[in-house]
Amino acid sequence: ERARLTELLVEYLEKKGELTEAMNLLQDLRLEILTTMDEKERIGLMLHQFRLCLQCNDQLRASLCAEKIHDQHLKDDDLRLQFLELLITYHTSFTHNYMEIAKSHYDVFKINGNSESLMNAILFAVMAPHSPEQLQFCKDLHELKDLALLPEARMLLTIFMGHDLVAWPEFEQRFSSI
Repeated sequence: ERARLTELLVEYLEKKGELTEAMNLLQDLRLEILTTMDEKERIGLMLHQFRLCLQCNDQLRASLCAEKIHDQHLKDDDLRLQFLELLITYHTSFTHNYMEIAKSHYDVFKINGNSESLMNAILFAVMAPHSPEQLQFCKDLHELKDLALLPEARMLLTIFMGHDLVAWPEFEQRFSSI
């Protein structure tokens, strides 16, 4: 019951614009160990906590929230989509880890089949620092059947994974619309 009452107070504080106080209230709850709440409701509160940390630009707490939620093995697609969107925001705002952003976009694509999410996964994967993980991820993306609907994306991955140097003006002209 305390968690539900705290949620009401947090919503009230949010409406008043007191985000830091709302975030601190939710942080005081140990949501990851509450067993009396329904799992969906508990994870919903954890997502709310994560969102407040992002809105307050609290990188440390946001990182901790992301880890707590990631360990929960989200089964509900709606909760998983919410988490992935928050994770994309976290990595975009704080870590600038393009590989993690790409993976999150790809996970969104696997849930909803949105070609925009697939395109974002490809773009962020290409922008990630060169690594074996990046090359394997790009190779896996290149082999997707869904990529047939995005010929420009397939060509981008083909050029990116090739061993030839590409002249920037030609590359920029070809892919400026992406």
